[in-house]
Amino acid sequence: MAVEVIQGEDKKLVIKLRDSAGDPFDLTPYVGGAPDDIVFCVKKSDDSKLELKLSTSGVTVLSAVLGKIQVDISDTDTAALASGPLGFEIELIMNTGADKDIVQFVDALSVVERVC
Repeated sequence: MAVEVIQGEDKKLVIKLRDSAGDPFDLTPYVGGAPDDIVFCVKKSDDSKLELKLSTSGVTVLSAVLGKIQVDISDTDTAALASGPLGFEIELIMNTGADKDIVQFVDALSVVERVC
């Protein structure tokens, strides 16, 4: 089920990552490095990308061991997202030196136009 976002609202997303066995995905290797070690990415209405990065712009690790992060999307950023009845993909990119893990959430975000 997709998380609903209304264009122009501030939105906090709490994401819990799990590995293929269903256990919490340990984010410890991705914490404490460069600010782009964890990147939240979603397409905007003009086909450009909204990228929010760890520590510098909207991504916070709530529990590294439990694989829990929070993504804060500003009203300005949600206003720029394309609206539509279908879910949008969210991508998390996690870097540790030469290794990169990419997790995609299909149909994870539903963006609704404002009424007023």
